[in-house]
Amino acid sequence: MKKNNSGWCLVTLSILLAVYAGWFYVAYRMQRGITATGFFLSIFFTICTFVALCAVIELIWRHKNGVDLLATLETDPEKVKEHMLFIMQWGHPEGIVGAMREFNEIFRNYPEWNLHRWEVFRAWYKHEIDHMTEKPDIYVMKMKADGSSYIKENDPLYDSDAPDWDQFDRDHSHDYDDDEALSDSSPNHKTAATDGFMMGVGFGAADNILNK
Repeated sequence: MKKNNSGWCLVTLSILLAVYAGWFYVAYRMQRGITATGFFLSIFFTICTFVALCAVIELIWRHKNGVDLLATLETDPEKVKEHMLFIMQWGHPEGIVGAMREFNEIFRNYPEWNLHRWEVFRAWYKHEIDHMTEKPDIYVMKMKADGSSYIKENDPLYDSDAPDWDQFDRDHSHDYDDDEALSDSSPNHKTAATDGFMMGVGFGAADNILNK
């Protein structure tokens, strides 16, 4: 790893020196000699050029990985996990479909963190899928890829060995049973039951994320 980091540092330094030399030459020709003004202008434009190159590289990376081009991305994966956990524990304003849509965006914007493999998400996902597949008369679930009937084995996000969700769920201040907690008329599941829940292979952002 150190060797790779040293290599990148050498490449970056070489680019900076080349850019500075180019701007210095321009300043030299414009000033018709070496001057303090030309020296500082060369530094200024070198910095501007480097920032612009970094921005272009970032945009290319985002486009290649399907990341929103103008999104402000979080640098701490733990903060993103906290946000995901809040949604999983307390629900989403648009129900489970809204939660899935937001997780889809998160997976697309942070492909390097592999959040779809996070054990807490896998536990929650399995919990939700199991609940809905147990009641086919209520939930119309289909594979997003082709609209066929939902099959757990064809869903790359469904993990039958995922841990129990109860250990991650929020602490309850009062007692109620599981049927109340997962009421089929609750906002978290109403949309899925009414409109049909498009799940499966197409969920989770891009195929290059799910197939890793």
